[in-house]
Amino acid sequence: MINCIIVDDDKLSRTVIRQMVERVHTRLELIGEFENAIEAHNILRSLQVDLMFLDVEMPEMTGLQLLKTLERPPQVVLVTGGTQYAVEAFEYNVADYLVKPVEQDRFLRAINRVEKNLQRERTPIQAGPAILPDEVPAVLDGQPSENEYVFIKTKDDGRTVQIKVSDIVYIEAQSDYMTIYCDNNSYVVHSTMANLQKKLPAKHFHRVHRSYTVNVNYIESIEGDLVKTTIRVIPIGVSYKSEFLKKLHYL
Repeated sequence: MINCIIVDDDKLSRTVIRQMVERVHTRLELIGEFENAIEAHNILRSLQVDLMFLDVEMPEMTGLQLLKTLERPPQVVLVTGGTQYAVEAFEYNVADYLVKPVEQDRFLRAINRVEKNLQRERTPIQAGPAILPDEVPAVLDGQPSENEYVFIKTKDDGRTVQIKVSDIVYIEAQSDYMTIYCDNNSYVVHSTMANLQKKLPAKHFHRVHRSYTVNVNYIESIEGDLVKTTIRVIPIGVSYKSEFLKKLHYL
């Protein structure tokens, strides 16, 4: 069961989201509703929350300003009136972005994504089989890109971990480090995006933003400047969009 709160100054919008939550009562439990971000901030400091449905445009403190104040925010689904905040919103790793009026099927897709994210967060990272450096057949530091498996050295403890290439959903750049996101695990490595891309099959992994490379096998849909993968929505950068779309196979 995922506990959740609603933060929105629009009473009608809160009612709509509450009703949608109630329809999936075996999956979600609503534990609070708040008319402004300041009230929500105070609660989040003292209460464990799994998911927050958050509006952007609110008086005194906007939804994005609230996210800036949170050191460890819960899963966040933005529910707002337009798409103009989408790119900025995903810099805060929000799980999804819903535009009002929200339809039930779109709401359910967002919940599915949140459930996968929470499962990944709660699943301990499992290392691959123990190997010696001399035995590594394909470490991500200069080997061919068509291997079924790759091996990476993790940032935190220096372990060498085996990853199945087809399990990689997307890669996110964070300064001098890259986070590799798989369906259930994530791994932080010291590298550059360009270097990682050289070691992965170009037919599957495409750069869509200065901070993101995506495995096309995990793309659910493309809506405007957003790519919806199975575990997260990712922005498409203006300078990458044209080339990325050219590489897709359209019917």
